Amino acid sequence: MYRLFWPLHIISLGTGVFTFFSALRLARHYGAIDLPDDDIRLLKDPRNKIAHSNWSLATQYEYVASLAKAYTVVQQLTDG
Repeated sequence: MYRLFWPLHIISLGTGVFTFFSALRLARHYGAIDLPDDDIRLLKDPRNKIAHSNWSLATQYEYVASLAKAYTVVQQLTDG
């Protein structure tokens, strides 16, 4: 079960010191979230595609299932 003890949006990445992946791993290290690396990568990939808008979000049909699983992970984090 995933748990989120504080909102992810309070992580300030304005300085560019942390990547999204490393910020999530840091949050896990300090006990704010409980996500395995596979789920962190699952969240990182669509975030990177969205952040770099010159890429299509879903270039293959199989990627839609990955987006659905990422959505489920986010729901579990925020509903916990």
